[in-house]
Amino acid sequence: MNSTDVVALFGDDKILSFDLELTRDEKLRHLGALLADRELNLKGPQDLSLKELNALAQEADVVLGHNITRKRVFV
Repeated sequence: MNSTDVVALFGDDKILSFDLELTRDEKLRHLGALLADRELNLKGPQDLSLKELNALAQEADVVLGHNITRKRVFV
């Protein structure tokens, strides 16, 4: 899927794209996220990083993620 396909599929929806990098025991090591012109690039405490991601997600129409685990991510 290329960027043209994504635009055709979602139109003007606000798309939050994020990636979680986890340790082997599923602790958050790094979080990156984009929503329009806003960006998160966090390596801080897991709870604070997830709160910031959750706040950004509240503004999104669509959420796309990588390394989403079965555990609850959004608080």
